[in-house]
Amino acid sequence: MPPSDSDNSSRPSSEGLLRAALESIGSLLLTVLLLVVLVGVLLWGTTVEKYYGDTAAKFGIYGSWWFNGIGALFAINSAAALILRWPWKRQQTGFILPHLGLIVLLVGCYVSRHYGMEATVSVIEGQSSDLAYKGASQHVELDGQQYSTLTSTSDEGGQKAADPITVRFTSGPFNWADYQATTSDETATALPMLPWSLAHRDRGVLYDRDGIRLEVLDYLSNSEIVDVPSLAVQATPLGPKGSEQSEDATMLHFEVKPADGPHIAGHIYGLGSEQQLTGGTRLLFWMTGSPEETAAFRQSSPEGPLGKLGQVVLFAKGKAHHWQLDDWKPGDSRPLGDSGLTVELKNVDSKKGEVDFSIHRGGTSRPMELSAEFPQLMTQQDFEHQVFGTYWRGAGEKSAVEPAAEKKAEAKAQPPSKPEAKPDSEPMPPAPPRIDVLQGADRQLYLRTWRDGKAETSGPIAVATDAGRTVAFAGTPSEVVLRFGDFHPADRPGAEARALKFDSSHDMPHLRQARVRLTVDGDEEEFWIPCMPHDPIEARGLAVPTNRQQKIVAGKGRQIALRFEPDAFRLGLAVHLRKAWRKLDPGSRQPSFYASEIDLVPNGDTAKDAAAEPPQKYENLLVTLNAPLDFTDPASGRSLRMFQSSMLGPFPPEDFGIKLGDQVYVSGLTLNYDPGRGLTYIGCLLVVAGIFVAYFVRFLNPSRSGK
Repeated sequence: MPPSDSDNSSRPSSEGLLRAALESIGSLLLTVLLLVVLVGVLLWGTTVEKYYGDTAAKFGIYGSWWFNGIGALFAINSAAALILRWPWKRQQTGFILPHLGLIVLLVGCYVSRHYGMEATVSVIEGQSSDLAYKGASQHVELDGQQYSTLTSTSDEGGQKAADPITVRFTSGPFNWADYQATTSDETATALPMLPWSLAHRDRGVLYDRDGIRLEVLDYLSNSEIVDVPSLAVQATPLGPKGSEQSEDATMLHFEVKPADGPHIAGHIYGLGSEQQLTGGTRLLFWMTGSPEETAAFRQSSPEGPLGKLGQVVLFAKGKAHHWQLDDWKPGDSRPLGDSGLTVELKNVDSKKGEVDFSIHRGGTSRPMELSAEFPQLMTQQDFEHQVFGTYWRGAGEKSAVEPAAEKKAEAKAQPPSKPEAKPDSEPMPPAPPRIDVLQGADRQLYLRTWRDGKAETSGPIAVATDAGRTVAFAGTPSEVVLRFGDFHPADRPGAEARALKFDSSHDMPHLRQARVRLTVDGDEEEFWIPCMPHDPIEARGLAVPTNRQQKIVAGKGRQIALRFEPDAFRLGLAVHLRKAWRKLDPGSRQPSFYASEIDLVPNGDTAKDAAAEPPQKYENLLVTLNAPLDFTDPASGRSLRMFQSSMLGPFPPEDFGIKLGDQVYVSGLTLNYDPGRGLTYIGCLLVVAGIFVAYFVRFLNPSRSGK
């Protein structure tokens, strides 16, 4: 059947539309526009890289989908221009080669970006390392292997522990709060004007399978781990001057640390801290989460003379009970008002300023140890019976009981064969003035002063305001002006993540932390987890508590351990740093030259085949700034290029736990795997050749210059 007229008429129309589309896509106008946009973006990226580092530039610009889209559109534009001129003629060589070279160049860049790799090996002088870290990339690892949690069926039909689950985590180079920060945020970073929302960040749910759900709620690219509660106090002694002198002001920092270990298990609210001012005045800081202990702190001032051994105030059921220790013998028991409790004195050590009690109710008994000098450390309150004690001790006070009478009472009360330990009656040295600061159960600060046998309390204290000026020991030679500033309260002593401003400096360790929510079989926990530093410089500069290196969340009959780690891999050749050199510019601390003399030594895990020839050992290799080293990694088969990227130091060898000379350097060696390098070289050569041909043909044929 012959074709109809409609079929013949549709073919030219379709070809015309296709050609029109190709002419639009491959137009010179679009090429010029893309070139202008690309040049502007590259200038923009260079500025961002200068002030915020290459990681920020890669994240916000070069690694974004829209930048890849510009490159893809550029390649399509060149391809369309070539298609429009098909079949190609010899005189079009000067046009074809640059466009073809541009396409090859862009393909090479794409291959390098998506399949290439850049990593860093940091080696201490005289040491070896085969561990390479992939820049700022990182992952979260869910592991149940050590706890018999995640299981999978083995080939023999039995059960075996499953491999850890690795979850990729792309976070970006900044603290997440910086993206929404205001000008009033002191720790925020003034981010460059970039479409950050277009850059990919892994937020929200990262993993949700088999009863395990992992969510990322917040992220800090630069942070520190601080003990909480913590407090900063500016103390200005007035003394005989009678006026506040700014040059005499001292900024003091206090913190409460968790009490670890069975010997201090009674300190459920941690161990406080102490600072001392010029002149001997002591400042103490501790915390409590008990409203009753907060009330005891405020209502347990001593009454009357303290005596030689001092006075104990026990607070129970909203009442304070005062007892002189001079007329109380070890082993004696006394009722604690109408509380139904009995208090037994065990021992008094006046030299150490400590007194031991037992609190009895029925068949239960709890020990209590009080310290007159270190209440922030030694106080073991009886939370079971809700009894809270304070030991007040003066200096040089006369005992309420004469020593002779005391000795007679002891001799009469104690059998000769088993003499009871008697209190030490030696006179006590003068106690310096003391200022106690307590974070109460309401997260407010309360202050108590102690001087010359007198205690005064006040609170709550205003913090970080003009009204926060507090005068202690007013009108005495010990007068001190206190200004309470940076205060971070907490319900329990522990550690928390605190954001720091972004710093692109490469010689400063950055502690990365993520706030995650991990749910295992319906049981969820929310916490901060730090990215573990393995680089020797980071490990030296970042102190991460051992108990924060991983978090274990229990589910139904299983436990899942979560770790946050940088991406790393092991080389088939260990890098041994023989010697590091560094030269500084005259009169400055800026290095002008640094180099590393290294050996590449097989690490023992390279050859998987026993019959295979062992990898070669390379010795006395020199890596400098301008002379990279090319070698093949036997573990992966990749062709790697090693650059000398940094040299840090000198450091004391003790910082790294080694003994080698007086000082050591740490050499930073960058490994680069670029599978698209050949394509980019070919593309560049084609572009240059095309430009040369175009101008060469025009020079030989001036008559064609207008065509």
